[in-house]
Amino acid sequence: MTTIRRRSRLPFGRWLGIGWLTSVVGIIFALLLGGARHNAVLAYVEQYGETAQLRMSDVDRQLDRRIAFWVDCKVSWLPDGETVIYTSTPPRERHQVISLAVFAETRQTLAGDGPYNEAPAVSPDGRYIVYAANRAAVNEIVLLELATGERRVLTRVPVWVSHMRWSADGDRIIIQGIQDNRFARAFVADVGSGDAAQLPDAAAANRSPDQQYLAYTSRQEPAPALYIQALATGNERRVTDGDLPSSLPVWSPDGQAVAFVAGDAGSKQLALYDLAHDEVRMLTPPDFADVALIEWSVDGTRIAFSGRAALTNRRFDRLIPYDIYTVSRAEGDVRMVRRGFGTYINNFSRFCAMAWRP
Repeated sequence: MTTIRRRSRLPFGRWLGIGWLTSVVGIIFALLLGGARHNAVLAYVEQYGETAQLRMSDVDRQLDRRIAFWVDCKVSWLPDGETVIYTSTPPRERHQVISLAVFAETRQTLAGDGPYNEAPAVSPDGRYIVYAANRAAVNEIVLLELATGERRVLTRVPVWVSHMRWSADGDRIIIQGIQDNRFARAFVADVGSGDAAQLPDAAAANRSPDQQYLAYTSRQEPAPALYIQALATGNERRVTDGDLPSSLPVWSPDGQAVAFVAGDAGSKQLALYDLAHDEVRMLTPPDFADVALIEWSVDGTRIAFSGRAALTNRRFDRLIPYDIYTVSRAEGDVRMVRRGFGTYINNFSRFCAMAWRP
């Protein structure tokens, strides 16, 4: 049975005088993070109104701190587990790709030569990043070698790029974005040749780690359906139908499962498709109102996701905010990691990017 564990709140009295402890707690937090075991630390971007901040949380020790402000909705770790890559988006300034050593707190600008440098993604070996030089209807994908600073235009795609992901072998890059401010499009680019091909009409697309399969959702149905396609033959397997609208498929690191969002407005759950057994099961209880973001841990044992549970922070005069949860792949034990904040107007906190520390 799926359960939800929520963070307990400190009694009011324990908050008294807490301000002077902030610096001490920050130091302790950094030290604890430095010794945290793998698959326990999560970097994420939280949006609230017109602002966004990059934060880091030790999900087991329930420790959390902000590490950057005015950021875009994408964050990646270098394989050393010490450095994050993100886009800085201060008001009325150029969008810059930033490298931040989170424990040493040293910051370096990697790309700042255009108005919208966005969606950076780190190669599996940590030698390169790609980022989108978003300018107009057709935009450049730039490959940057971190050690030398050398860069080249890898390819161009007819979308405003919002997200990129490397294949596990580092040979290909999945590129996702919006065309004509209306249509979700996905491309796959070959890193060696720079050739880019559009993937099937997909709201989201993701290659398996072994590059044998493609998971995607199609908008050609009355309701989006989840498909698994064998890339060698082109054969497709339809996993869900109109009774279970599907979106945002994300492969497990071992390539044996796909996590995805199941349901429609007002009732969305985190679901898991097991390829070997050809079965779908729900990882979250049915009282979830929404699931908006999925990120597997590096070892594939658990998933971080952003969601709204029906009873979370409910007040008659406020909207229901998003929270961050983790769930065990095997046991389905759902735990709250970060509580979102509601608002009295039309905004509430959202979490738009996550990345587990290697």
